[in-house]
Amino acid sequence: MKDFERRATLASIAVVVLVVACGGEALTAETIGGTTVETRAYSGTREIRHTVDAGSTASSEKDYHGVFDVEASRTDERSGNGIFETETRFFTVRSGGYRIDAAMREVIVRDEHVASGSSDVMLDESALDRATFGYLAPEPVDGVRGYAPFDGIDREWIVEKYDEPRLVDTLRPGVYAHSAARSTETSISHVRGETDSGSISEVISPDGTVRGGGTDTPVEQSFEQHADGSGRSTSSAPGFYNVELQIAPPAPVSDGRAYAIVISRKATGREVGPPPYPVDTGTVTIPDWYPGGKALPVDTDVLTASGTADTPVPATCGAASRGLLAHRVIDRRTWTRITGIAEVDSDERYWAGPTLLCEIERRHTETYDLTSGKRRAVDDTTTSLGIVRL
Repeated sequence: MKDFERRATLASIAVVVLVVACGGEALTAETIGGTTVETRAYSGTREIRHTVDAGSTASSEKDYHGVFDVEASRTDERSGNGIFETETRFFTVRSGGYRIDAAMREVIVRDEHVASGSSDVMLDESALDRATFGYLAPEPVDGVRGYAPFDGIDREWIVEKYDEPRLVDTLRPGVYAHSAARSTETSISHVRGETDSGSISEVISPDGTVRGGGTDTPVEQSFEQHADGSGRSTSSAPGFYNVELQIAPPAPVSDGRAYAIVISRKATGREVGPPPYPVDTGTVTIPDWYPGGKALPVDTDVLTASGTADTPVPATCGAASRGLLAHRVIDRRTWTRITGIAEVDSDERYWAGPTLLCEIERRHTETYDLTSGKRRAVDDTTTSLGIVRL
């Protein structure tokens, strides 16, 4: 991990220098000592939409729709069985007709180790480091409610190790689909001023068990969930409250046509004066909010990959690749957390040989209220980046 972080830091600094020095122009590829390094410029947009369900516990929140211009520089370093990618993105806010130059930069680094001894390109380990310098918060911008830049750092660190190599062939045309059991370590941290900071980490085992926890000042959280949707979670602010939830797996109700989730709750109130402190216990049965509304048909965290040759490059990828056919590769992750989160992430890439023409990232998140089983809000983020010139 330390070596990866060192390389990521050096690579991100190098990319920033290249972007500034070259003004967004595409750079040439070069080979040094058996290592091929390619750096190219990309541009596109990021669209964010937050929709609050009427009558939900999130009704105090507001709907939001914003579009951000993105300029990016991407460097691919290929040597032996390793692929090291660095991508730096610069954002400009467009909100309510205003354009605001945002002091926000996102650096994404992927370090992939390809399994040897196979005619296919197989991945046995992958690491991703995503750091955002400056971030966007829902605050008024020049009198228009939108997302404004603030000083801070968000960092996401993910390491995946596969029990069996996962096919990630971006160079050989073909059609494939593959999902492999894996163990994953995730760490997310943020620093937003002196009083707003926190971190959360997760470990996903090949059997589908997920254990996680962390802090978001001043709240401390932890949870454990199993592939059948059962588990426990705790949330506390030391000295103020502590809430423990025991969550049963989805089960059919009496008519057998619908499913429900039984949640046992134990809450300890504010610690004022000498103990004992007030304790509230109870059980609630809510409609099954998991995707499909029934017993989970799959594990709570599933990764799939698919590829198709000779696919038209979408118009959103820009003029440079318009009318071209490419090898499309889609990585898709579907995951659910017993804390009330259901998310689908996809990374859609269009390749012409080793050259990435376009990347479209989509994230769809639904949050649910564990006291009622009703959906609170939906978040959709789409980032489209196309190569500036071939």
